[in-house]
Order: sequence, then structure tokens, then C-alpha cells
Amino acid sequence: MAIPKKRPNEKKASPPVLSQEFFIANHADVFSCVTIVILLGMMIPMTNWIAVPFVALTSNVTTQEELQEDPGRVIEYSYGIKDACAVVFYAMVCIIVHQIIQEYVIDKLTRRLHLSKLRTSRFAESAQLVCFYIITLVWSVDLAIFRNYLSNFKGLWENYPHARMAFPEKFFCILQIAHWIHTYAELYLQKVKKEDYLNRLTYQTANLLVVLAAYLTNFHRLLVVLLLVESVVQLVFHSAKLAHYMDKNRIAAYLFNAYNAVFVIARFLTVGLTGYILLVALKPTQISVVDRQTGNFNTPLVKIAAFAAIVVLNFFMLGRFLMFHLRRRRERTEAAAQRRKQAADRRGKSSTHRSESSSDGEYAENSPRAANSAAGRTRKTVKAEIQRYLYAPRIFFGILCSRRPCSRVPIFPPVVERPQIRTWWAFRVFVAVKRAADHHHRAHPWKMIKLFSLKAGQQQTQTTTGTRNKKTSAAELRITKDLSELALPKSLKLDVPDKDNLQELNLVISPDEGFWKGGTFPFSIKIPNAYPHEPPKVKCIPKIYHPNIDYDGNVCLNILREDWKPVLTLSAVLYGLQFLFLEPNADDPLNKEAADLMVRNLPQFTQFVTDSLKGKTVAGRKFDNVL
Repeated sequence: MAIPKKRPNEKKASPPVLSQEFFIANHADVFSCVTIVILLGMMIPMTNWIAVPFVALTSNVTTQEELQEDPGRVIEYSYGIKDACAVVFYAMVCIIVHQIIQEYVIDKLTRRLHLSKLRTSRFAESAQLVCFYIITLVWSVDLAIFRNYLSNFKGLWENYPHARMAFPEKFFCILQIAHWIHTYAELYLQKVKKEDYLNRLTYQTANLLVVLAAYLTNFHRLLVVLLLVESVVQLVFHSAKLAHYMDKNRIAAYLFNAYNAVFVIARFLTVGLTGYILLVALKPTQISVVDRQTGNFNTPLVKIAAFAAIVVLNFFMLGRFLMFHLRRRRERTEAAAQRRKQAADRRGKSSTHRSESSSDGEYAENSPRAANSAAGRTRKTVKAEIQRYLYAPRIFFGILCSRRPCSRVPIFPPVVERPQIRTWWAFRVFVAVKRAADHHHRAHPWKMIKLFSLKAGQQQTQTTTGTRNKKTSAAELRITKDLSELALPKSLKLDVPDKDNLQELNLVISPDEGFWKGGTFPFSIKIPNAYPHEPPKVKCIPKIYHPNIDYDGNVCLNILREDWKPVLTLSAVLYGLQFLFLEPNADDPLNKEAADLMVRNLPQFTQFVTDSLKGKTVAGRKFDNVL
């Protein structure tokens, strides 16, 4: 039976609808239809209870009573079994977004770059991860600012267990888990080669286990900081790979060098930060087993196991990193040795060929051919000597005239190769430069005299007029810099009453949420002369009912005491004061009565705060009206 020939204009037949090839080619459309069905199910009352756990976050722990007492309260969540539905839904969303980026961005770039099949696969992988790590970096920085981890580093472990999460924190963890789960599906949908399976599975599984463990043990605050560090490292690495695949070798070299430094720093920073929080900062409790009801995993076994896992993972990555660079260095050394050996072999063959040709010519030293060769060598030697003496006047003339002859005329003749001659010429050039400089200073002594006379004239003018320029202290320079970089929200207003005295400032805080919402709280800020080596002195002017502010106006803020560092700015102080009104800290109080009441009876504490804002008498004390 003859095989029918394929027609040139015949189109390739599409695969059957229920086949594997059809699903792989149209998987984004399939998952889009599933997500649309789930979203439509939320609009139908009969299926609403089924569809809601897939889209909305569940396990809400904020009660209606708390919302009625404080309408501006942030809704908080915990984790639960229904989170699996949200992970599945957002994993499908990740697959859809992955395919959109692949089809409309990456494929167009690879076609324009004309990459090979292997490079196209690696380029697509790095491009997808660059997009993911950009989102992770921006989101983790936003969460760090939202929770004030940068100004209040103790918030990473204080008040543990952190069983209550705000919406951005929980959604961040859900999307991280969904992304790493969707990467398993992408191994099948993108037809990854089997030899790449092991590396990708190891990388994906390690990230998924770290995120899951931190989420289920209520260490999500520590997870945010660790992901911030890791996203910077991976963003630099995959950006370098993209530059390499696009033949931007110079940019790729800079990025790879930056990655080598950042990777090592990140590994030790991750291990050190985790060890400090788990083993030192997080104080041990009386419980010896995990308390699932409160979500408290602060037991010695859990902390040691978590720290050991982090140490093993990071040093495993560091070991692979070192082995890669050692292997690469060994390969380069072997390649250089091979090139030197080949060059030596070529030189040996050429010398053997010349000796054979001279012996085949059968001419003696006194033959005409030998005489011509000797004459040629003599002429070259004479020419080199003439060039050497002709170059010297040009070099000295250029130096004495303060020109740059090196850009046009080489200092040493190209034919001179003996190190003794180069050393002699370098010494002569140094002597010529020194003589020219001495002659210049002797010829123009008036320039230095004019500088001193100008200084003396300025001093005489200041003495006769009785005015002296005020010296600007280091503290004032730093304050000016801090004020120029301020970008305050509407709830903070900073005023400088005396423009000539920047060390006394007035601050007004008007919280828009929390217990003290609606109040206006002025503060006086006095900055010492030793600033920024000493913290500013802050005092609350009105008498208020607050766990961290006493009745005399003294403020209890860690960065104003033992945690102050010269790198901190006025912005950190202002945001720290604002944070006291948003989330008061009952564990480090200055008004112990208010702190105890806040812990024991939160509704009564709320009522006391409301009455104190109106200027009423609370607990036998008269407060100022700040509304």
C-alpha cells in the first residue's frame, strides 16, 4: 500500500477534544472556564455556600461584638481546613496568569531573539520567576511597612502566638502556597524534560515546605522577612540569566557577581535571623506540647526542629553553590592548561619545520642567503635604537607642557621588549614629572599666597562688621536631611516653630483608627546636640489614658531608649509614635494600670479611653479633652 504524500498547503489536524494533547494546548482556557463557573456559583444562592470558600478567605476570628465596639477594627483571620479550597482556586489562577505571560510576553521575546529550544525553555523559566519574585518583593516590603517590622523589629516575635492574621498577611501566604503548587502542574503542562525534573522538584518542594510550615505554626511574620531576603537574591539571579540569554554579557557579568555576594550574605542572614528569633528572642513557655487551640508552637522540640531544618536547607544550598564554582574554576584551569599545551606544540612544530627547511637548503654561514638574513637583523636593531631616541624628546615635551601624550603616542616604543629598558624609561619619566612640578610651584607662588590673603581678608571683614557666620552643627545637618526626606500621612502633622532652631519640633497625631480614633494629640520633640547618636526627647502635651504614655506625658517607645541607632531617622520616630495609637503594647507599659486593664477587660479599657478623650474623670484622674 502506497503512503499518501502530504500536501504542501494541508493544515495539521487538531487533536481530539478529550485527548491529552488538546488539554495541554488549551489548558489555560480550560482552567479559565472552571474559575468562571466558580465565580458564577457565588451569585446563585443555592451554590453560594460551596463557591465562597474557593474565592473568599475563611476562618474569620473577628466577632460581631468586636466590630460593633470598634467599627474601624481590622478583620482578622486564622487558618483552617477550608483554606485548601482557596489554594486550589488560586493555583488555577496562577496557571492562567502563567500562560498569559508566556503567550503574550515571553514567546514574542524568544521569537525576536532567535533562541535555541533549550535556551527558550530556560529563558521562559527565568522570566516567569522574575515576575513572581518582583510581586513577592513588593508585597513583602508592603507587609513589613504595614506591620512596622522595620521600625519595631521585636514585633517578629513579641506576643507570640500570632494566630490572628490581617487580610493582606493571610492572602500573601495563600498565594505563596498556590504558586508553588501550580509549579508541579507546569512540569506537565510545559513538557519539561525528564533530566530537569529533579532540580525543579527539589527547588519547588523546599519552597513549598518552608511556606507551609511557617503558615501552620503561626510564624508568618518571620516568613515575610525571610521571603523578602530570598526574593532579592532570586531576582538578581534570574535577571542575570535573562541578560545572559539575551547576549548582554557585560550586564550579566555584573549581575552574576552581585548574585555571588548577595547569595552568601542571604544564607548566613537567614540562618542567623531564624536562630536568634527561635532560640534567643522567643522566650520559652511552660507548655511542653503543642497547644492547637491557641496555635502555640513555642516548644523546645518544635523550635529546634525548625531551626535545624533551616540550617540544613541553607547549608545544602551553600554547598551546591560552592561546588558549582569550584567545578567551574577547575574546568577553566584545565582549559587554560590545554590551550598552553597546544600553543607549545605548535611552537615546537614550527621550530622543527624551520630547522628542517634550513638543513634542506644546504647553505653555510658564509653563503649569500645567510648574509642577507644577518643584514636584515642588523637593520632591525638599528631601527629600534633610532626609534628609542626619537621617542624621548616627544615624551618629555608633552610632560613639561602638561599634556597627555599617552593618548596619542606610546611612552615606550613597540619594539622595546627588554624589562631593563622599560624600567629605565619609567624612572626617567618620573624624574621629568617631578622636575616639571617643582618648576611650576616656583614659577607661580602667588596662588597659595592669594588663598591665605583671601582667608585673612574674610576674617578682618567679620571683625570690623561684628558679624560672624553661624556654624551649622552635625545635628542640624542631619535634622535638615531628615526633614527633607519626610513623607507623612494625613494623620501626622509636623511643625517647626522657630526656623532658626531646628532642634525643637511640634508634632500633632490624629489617629484615623484604633482606640484613640478622632482625637488630636500634640507632642513636643527636642533633639539633643549629640543627635543622631542620642535619640530625640519626646513628650505628650495633654494628659491621656494610654498604656505606653504616663500621666506626665513621658512616652515608652523602644527606639527612643535602648533600641535607638544612629541610622534611624525622624521618620522612624514619627511613625513609631503613630504606631502606639494603632497598636498599643501592653507587654512594655509605662502606665501599668491601663496595660493590666487592657489585658484583663478590653471592653472596660475601651470605655475608659473613650471617656478620657472627652475630658472626663477616669480612675480618679481628670483628663484633657482632645476631641
